[in-house]
Amino acid sequence: MIATQQIKSTTAKPISLENYKTINVLKWNNSKWKNLCPYLLKTDGNEVYVNEGGILFENFYQGCKVYDTVYENEVYPSRYYINNPKYLWWKYTPTNPSGDIIIEKDKDYENDVINYDNYFRWRDCLWKCKNPIRYPNKIHRRKNTKFALCIDREGSEQRLDYISSRKEIYVKEYIRLIKVLPEYAKLLNKLKDGENIMICEVDVPAKNKRGEYGDDCDDNNICNMTIEKLELLLNDTSEAFGHGLCLAYSLLLDLHEHNLDT
Repeated sequence: MIATQQIKSTTAKPISLENYKTINVLKWNNSKWKNLCPYLLKTDGNEVYVNEGGILFENFYQGCKVYDTVYENEVYPSRYYINNPKYLWWKYTPTNPSGDIIIEKDKDYENDVINYDNYFRWRDCLWKCKNPIRYPNKIHRRKNTKFALCIDREGSEQRLDYISSRKEIYVKEYIRLIKVLPEYAKLLNKLKDGENIMICEVDVPAKNKRGEYGDDCDDNNICNMTIEKLELLLNDTSEAFGHGLCLAYSLLLDLHEHNLDT
């Protein structure tokens, strides 16, 4: 069986659950499961959205998002290091001091005109960054995304809404990349052997969350996962569907297939 538990920071210590092995996939330093974190996981160049590979998965996904305007941004590892150039993780400087316009607004996102020069300049700056950037247009503008853009090897462009980009870019590509990792094989083998695991990270269900994400959690924000539950979450726009849920979904699907074959 698989459960999840919300932890809110990389330094938070998960609460143990009896008969469950704790799998902390939020930490990307000093963790045996760190390679499952999108802050370390890298693209391999075989994604539907054409890229050369070697891009941090978090940055790859964030770079697919198309904002109306992108603004100057400096990112530091924590608030304690802000304005200390020694700890600067990433900086984006727009060509226009008031922000670079990416799209001309239209009532229908399919008809929005993209300024590709501005978009690619911003995206490439993000994709080249060696540090994970969760909010490349700052946290208070995270909902200003108009759509996600996917450009294939032939140059064909697809514009995806929130749920479609979640499914086709984040979930699909993340699962494809982790399936070849030894850490993934270890977890799947544990489940095949009848062991239980509890996946811990921030973007999983919790009692204070909206929609399906706030249901079925105990006082420690532990929630039992099933394929059916995960598919409800996958289609619920109330909250983020994090990599821990992608991991749980993939493992349960593979376990189900294994059980059918035995």
